Amino acid sequence: MKQAAILASTGIGDGLLMMIAAQHLKKSGYHVTMFHNAADELIPLFEGIHISTYPPLKRLKKTLQSFDYVLVENTHFPESRFFFTIRNASLPPYSCFFFKPSRKMRDGDYLFNTQLPMTTNLSCGCEKLLGTSPCIDNNLSLPHDKNFRKYSKRIVIHPTSSNIKRNWSQSRFLQLAKRLQRDGYQVTFCIGPTEEKKWGHLDNVLQFFHLKALADYIYESGYLIGNDSGIGHLASNLKIPTLTITNDRKHVRIWRPGWAVNHIITPLAILPRFIIRKVWKICLTTTSVYKAFKKLSHDYERR
Repeated sequence: MKQAAILASTGIGDGLLMMIAAQHLKKSGYHVTMFHNAADELIPLFEGIHISTYPPLKRLKKTLQSFDYVLVENTHFPESRFFFTIRNASLPPYSCFFFKPSRKMRDGDYLFNTQLPMTTNLSCGCEKLLGTSPCIDNNLSLPHDKNFRKYSKRIVIHPTSSNIKRNWSQSRFLQLAKRLQRDGYQVTFCIGPTEEKKWGHLDNVLQFFHLKALADYIYESGYLIGNDSGIGHLASNLKIPTLTITNDRKHVRIWRPGWAVNHIITPLAILPRFIIRKVWKICLTTTSVYKAFKKLSHDYERR
């Protein structure tokens, strides 16, 4: 069987998204290996696709030479930057997804439409590159021993991300939680193993050490509210409605969770973008995020 490699970027969201491409490659007759540095977290969520951590950069070229085709997510992570230094005739056929036109683009690459979410872009890109039918399914393994949205009044709040500049303020997250609790919702803050110092003292905080355990918990919850992060993609992938809090509507237009109902809340664009990025945590009020959630829940329940 033909062998295909996927070079995925570092985030959990990137891993979930590139599994869309993995499914398209599988339908095209390839045995697929996806390289991702959080392979141990992703493996329990997927079947039928080999997920591996990256080899050292000095061994990457030799590793890729054993494949028949290589698909690269973008040019923004170390392995992809190194890939472009070795991109020559000694490598197998390859394609790269680009977010904007670049001198690095060659025949066989694909330029994303920044007006569409990543889920749709990956489907369209694979349709063009591989000739497969449009599909955004990534074959995520759903928790068979859990009940979908069993606790429909439970809201999971994920208050962190990999980039502190993307994180709404802690005080406003807490204010939002109180307003939602007054409406009869059960609010739980979910954090990772490195975030206990700032959030662990709260009563309604659960710490998750494994992505699978967090996925099981989100699957039985009603909604997720969070910053622009991979956990929003995970919730959407599980078909849970999500509210994404962000300082950059242009960025999140393509990176928004794209598997289920998702609403975005950003500060009003009455200031230049570079200023909003600096003061957005002040400009984005608790009331505006609360109203955005109420609209999300109303739109979801009307479906």
